[in-house]
Amino acid sequence: MKVRSDKTHFIVSISFLLFIMAYFKYYGWLLETLQIGDPQLIFSPLGYSFIIFSMLSCVIDAYRHPDLKLNFFTYFNYILFFPKIFMGPLMRYADFQSQWNTHPTTIDNLYQGSIL
Repeated sequence: MKVRSDKTHFIVSISFLLFIMAYFKYYGWLLETLQIGDPQLIFSPLGYSFIIFSMLSCVIDAYRHPDLKLNFFTYFNYILFFPKIFMGPLMRYADFQSQWNTHPTTIDNLYQGSIL
């Protein structure tokens, strides 16, 4: 039963993320094509594709490798870690986690990083 539940969560997560991406990418075009609304009223968040692809890669890695330790803080840090954009948004979560574990986050480190 657990395997089916994990697969169901995986499919729902992937479908939801792809729906969000398709909405922001194509909803304005659909309104303009059908001439049923003003596509200028649809806003597109800055960097949404980077964030969606990061979330997709994390969901896929978590599904393929259930032994990965994933908590709230590292998940959002992985998604919003902007310097990885230079490597591409499809960086594997396992690679990020191994680097994250070697450089722990402490209050002192956060303070030092924020004042420089």
